[in-house]
Amino acid sequence: MDSKNLQPATCPRQTIENLALRNLRRAKEIIADTGIEAIWRTVGVEPRLVGSVKTGLLVKHLDIDFHVYSNPVVIADSFAAMAKLATHADAQGHRACVMCFTEHMDALKDCHPHDIGSRDNASEVAHRLFDTLRRLDEEHMDVIFSEVVPPEGVGLAVMTRLGRAAAFHIIQARDVLKDEEA
Repeated sequence: MDSKNLQPATCPRQTIENLALRNLRRAKEIIADTGIEAIWRTVGVEPRLVGSVKTGLLVKHLDIDFHVYSNPVVIADSFAAMAKLATHADAQGHRACVMCFTEHMDALKDCHPHDIGSRDNASEVAHRLFDTLRRLDEEHMDVIFSEVVPPEGVGLAVMTRLGRAAAFHIIQARDVLKDEEA
């Protein structure tokens, strides 16, 4: 193929704007339907929308990102919020669960927890991830909350796989436990 015949793919500006607006409306529906902001606030946490939804640029990156802030971070409150999120999803007719670290199974017992391995061992999490996702698919879970590993090394592969499993429809409550564990 002659490279001088190649031209960059183009898309009319109006089409991109319409796509972004449609995706933004859907993201806001998801946020409202999940009750995520109100639920986090019930435990004294301030959720802040960040990323592509905040900027309105939902064309390529379709995740819904939140940073959550509280002072002090109370781990029991964070787990209570996760239980409320799972219960809210269940009440709306979804089958919800939490993929969590071994260390948090007891604290998340009311959230239909599924053990993905130790938070200190990204390789173990990577090893268990496919089996866990397959099992959740067999159980017809359609809303899955997950604790995360740092996106470095094997952790990056884990986080990429989680993103793909969610078709990149992700609501992230980042670093909820970070300050508590430091």
